[in-house]
Amino acid sequence: MVGYFDKWESIAKAVGGTDENGDESSSSDKSREAIEVLLGKDFIKEAVRYYVSGGAGSELLRGVLWQLHPYSVMEECYRASSSCGRLSSYKVGSRVSYSR
Repeated sequence: MVGYFDKWESIAKAVGGTDENGDESSSSDKSREAIEVLLGKDFIKEAVRYYVSGGAGSELLRGVLWQLHPYSVMEECYRASSSCGRLSSYKVGSRVSYSR
């Protein structure tokens, strides 16, 4: 199959699902990391911003983020709390760059 599914090899390498010998493995953590790769970190971080703003559907979104618990959510929460001081001043769509 050519197309979208040819990306799975690179995703597997990115999340540690393939070793240097080509042997494959999987786990719940690696699967969640793969979902984060598919959705994109920017999408996940924007979802955190939306949740914090309390928009419609934010409780469902909180549940989805809890199921995935991607690392980028922790990064975004840390950025929000350290750059704004108070989450109440945190705005949807705010853009602050930071390095890991």
